[in-house]
Amino acid sequence: MCADQLKDLWVTWWAADSQRHPNSKLGYWIGLYALFSFAVAIFMSAAVWYLYVVLGAKSSNKLHRVILKAAMRQVSDFMLLVR
Repeated sequence: MCADQLKDLWVTWWAADSQRHPNSKLGYWIGLYALFSFAVAIFMSAAVWYLYVVLGAKSSNKLHRVILKAAMRQVSDFMLLVR
């Protein structure tokens, strides 16, 4: 995930800057780190929503159709054998 890697890169830049100028622009570094963390949380929530709502509905619908078709075919095959 790109935003998660950006967050790690941001900490690296923050650490390098803290070596040169300790505690300078602390609000800037923490604020943007919080923004990146929030973006990661939003993107992950959207991915989970898409997985469960969209893909889950599509796959369960297809699975239901396949199982129903197989069950209906077996009933008619069974009736032909019984006669």
